[in-house]
Amino acid sequence: MLQVSPIKDADARAAILRGVPEAGADAQILLLTEADKQLGWVAVDIKSSVLRMLAMELGGAAPADRLSPEDAFLADFLMRAAASYGANHGAYRISSHIPAIEPILRPLGFTGENGIVTIDLIHIVHVTG
Repeated sequence: MLQVSPIKDADARAAILRGVPEAGADAQILLLTEADKQLGWVAVDIKSSVLRMLAMELGGAAPADRLSPEDAFLADFLMRAAASYGANHGAYRISSHIPAIEPILRPLGFTGENGIVTIDLIHIVHVTG
């Protein structure tokens, strides 16, 4: 079963975030695992009520310009988990700063340019309250 949760190892979190200079002080790494196997991660933070996906790794590498069907599935799974995380932490929009995953986001309604696409969270996850 696939599971996404914030990374628990503070040193591993810090090491990943060193490679994401635009990450804010509240940045988090959401880790995608299946059983004990790490499948990928997404670096996120929240700025002005927008959950920003800043970097992603799938299978040990940044997403390729052309995603395989499996990588597209995993990237979509991570995006939806990030959206849920954002909704639970006060965000109302989600943005992706990861141009490689833009082709899977635009059909969902994400819009934007220059490698940054956004959408209201309500279009991705059920938001209550």
